[in-house]
Amino acid sequence: MKRCIFLFILLLFSCLLFSDDAPVLPVQSGNVIPVNNDDIQLKDEQIDIYLNRKSYDVEVNYTFVNRGNKQEVIMGFPNKTSSAYTKTIQGFRAYDGSRELKIFRKDKETSKNSENEQWVGKEFYECFKITFNKGEVKKIKNRYSQEYGTNYYGSFRLVEYILKTGALWKDKIEDIKAVIHVNIPQHELEKKTFYFYNSETAKWEPSIFELKIYPNEYQWNGKEIFMNFKNIEPDFDIRLELQPELIQLSASSQLKSNNPKINYLPENVLDGRPETAWVEGKKDSGIGEYIDLYMSPTSRGEGDGCLLVEKIGIINGYGANSDLFMKNNRVKKIKLSYSYYMGEELKEGKDMFFDLKDSIEMQYIVFPKPLYMTQCRLTILDVYKGSKYNDTCISEIKLFSVPEE
Repeated sequence: MKRCIFLFILLLFSCLLFSDDAPVLPVQSGNVIPVNNDDIQLKDEQIDIYLNRKSYDVEVNYTFVNRGNKQEVIMGFPNKTSSAYTKTIQGFRAYDGSRELKIFRKDKETSKNSENEQWVGKEFYECFKITFNKGEVKKIKNRYSQEYGTNYYGSFRLVEYILKTGALWKDKIEDIKAVIHVNIPQHELEKKTFYFYNSETAKWEPSIFELKIYPNEYQWNGKEIFMNFKNIEPDFDIRLELQPELIQLSASSQLKSNNPKINYLPENVLDGRPETAWVEGKKDSGIGEYIDLYMSPTSRGEGDGCLLVEKIGIINGYGANSDLFMKNNRVKKIKLSYSYYMGEELKEGKDMFFDLKDSIEMQYIVFPKPLYMTQCRLTILDVYKGSKYNDTCISEIKLFSVPEE
């Protein structure tokens, strides 16, 4: 029955045929695909996906069982050239136990007219050969990296792992475990509502950005997403839609570190870790130095979106511990400047001035009424002097936006 389904899919998608009549399906990254074979069972697989800010890494450990006689099997892994919406899988490797396998590529047969390749990419296949003895059990491993995909508006970062092709192997898959390791700042995972000004209706229209996980059968502890499926012929795929980098940062200066493991980048104020900090880089106390936050998910052709911000939380100074807090400068007085888009017009808000407490705890700048913001600048006007260093620090900045009702 699976052979019939397999051949139907081959005809439907016009697959590549290798010289030994070994077909491969043109799908996105995911399970390796069987060739003309009814004997090999994919018994179980462990999928580990590591999410980084710009890309993700994948390692898959398969257990295959040969239910037939000794044979050589070609396995194919689909890939594409980079396009407007998809990125080429990088560094694909395959292992038979601890032995790395030789990878060879085969192009998918296509028509000479390749006008759509700039949008969908040109398909090809990462292939490797496996020899099975009769009844042999093998542990096969695949590794690769890939940049996030997206859609036309760039409104999410796409992660997709194809499970459906696992149904093409002999019998059901007894156990599938997937762990998605989230190495992304927490603020990039939080649900956010951006507002776009509609010039025709003269109204602010909300657009919600949130993490979407498919299928819904998962557990999440805040750092890892767990999925487990047993005794299935999968008819679904694993898919995550991550928010784009909704808040970009820059600063007028930053202190250079002599320790390669430590940095003082402006991005530190959004990492959710008070033990890291942005430290201005001027030789004096940093009066007049600033940090910028640019808040927008994407441009929709009518100006960028805005957050509707009701308050800003700040952890002042170097928040790693009380000793470093007192040794470095802390901000005493700060100026807040902001701007926002109304349609395609960028408007400037009125500058505001705030005094900050000399405290390692988070403190809040609360606005009389919520403000639409696309850009926000915090400028140092005065400092509490440190006991040892003349460097001014901010550990965390948190924007509290008004949720969509």
